[in-house]
Amino acid sequence: MLATARVARSCPGAAVAARSSVCRAVQRTNRPLIGRRVRSSWRPSVVAAVAEDTALSGSRDEDNTETPEKPEPVAEAIETAAAVENKADEAMTDRVEEQDKVEQKTEKEVIEDIPFEAGDTVVGTFMSSNKGGTRVRIETGGVKGLYGFMPEKEGPQYLKTAKDPRRGSMRPQRGLRREFMVCKIPNVVHKDGFGPLLSARIHDDNLQWQRLRQMREACKVDLATFDVPIMGSNPGGLRTVVQGIHGFVPFSALPREKEGDWWTEENARAKYSGKVVKGTIKDIRPEKRSLVISISEALQHETMKQISPGSLITGKIWQIKPYGCMVNIDNTSFSGLLHISAISNAHVADVEDVFAEGDRVTCVVYDMEDNWARISLACRDLERYHGEMMDDKEACFRDAAETMGVAPAASAVYDEHDGSF
Repeated sequence: MLATARVARSCPGAAVAARSSVCRAVQRTNRPLIGRRVRSSWRPSVVAAVAEDTALSGSRDEDNTETPEKPEPVAEAIETAAAVENKADEAMTDRVEEQDKVEQKTEKEVIEDIPFEAGDTVVGTFMSSNKGGTRVRIETGGVKGLYGFMPEKEGPQYLKTAKDPRRGSMRPQRGLRREFMVCKIPNVVHKDGFGPLLSARIHDDNLQWQRLRQMREACKVDLATFDVPIMGSNPGGLRTVVQGIHGFVPFSALPREKEGDWWTEENARAKYSGKVVKGTIKDIRPEKRSLVISISEALQHETMKQISPGSLITGKIWQIKPYGCMVNIDNTSFSGLLHISAISNAHVADVEDVFAEGDRVTCVVYDMEDNWARISLACRDLERYHGEMMDDKEACFRDAAETMGVAPAASAVYDEHDGSF
């Protein structure tokens, strides 16, 4: 650098070339390197030389009368500038090589084998959260450093209604462990990076529909019923929510208080709105998000649970045959046969001598099959004396519960004025 200064003093023309070379060297050495600042032991000398050279040039321009010293050869100045430039190139090369080594060390490892596919369910733990979503540490498969990302809109169902005034919405609790649905897997997954796209919302939704299917199966096989909160009504029926899924109770699935009656929105809302009633799942279609609830079927199931050999039932005769009459059991879709021999302990020559179509009766379940395909009924057990059914059947029906010591499976109230239940 001192040699460059001497060249500037001796030969103003060569000083211009030397100064340009030195400036280029300074610019190269001042290039920033990512993540690391490298010091140079000779950079201050270069800067000092350039400053000294500039000061000398300025002083010579002011004093035009000064006689310059005898200049050194121009070749020597060019050689000195080339040496400075080579030294800067060597320093820059060393820094680039050092930076490449650092980048190679910090480059993230690629996870080759992902132990699941899109659509699978995985177990993970909530980690850090921000307004965009939550980072999840995936534990399924035992792959270390495998993380996924759950967008805020794909959060759990319980966070949709919970709001935090400070954040605008609730965020998952850090450290909470749960299941997720895998929505998408990137082509390249880095260790400790953002990997598969996860959704707790879709997983919860699928789980809710799966539980509803199980409930529907229990309704069919075990005559199960469950509580149904009535949220409101519309022109077609009642609105409800079951397992977080919106359901619908059509008017046709409501029990009729009298035969021939039809429900209206006003009447249904007045009787059921805001109440919790028993219901069953009549139809379920997850692909259309359709859930149909039946209250009349639940009433039927509750009645059927009470029907067994020896139980008391009420019903209406809808058909008379020479060998007996068919009775529709109240609050069910099943019928039972009241055989002519089971009407009374006395001899009955003709069924129509005792009953007519449309009569309401109270009977004892004499026998029944497991699949409800055949139910046998009897009235003779209600008699307190021989042939009472022939003489005063209304008295037998009215005092049936006291005679048998049990209450009817389908609650009925006897009206003395018109002789109906």
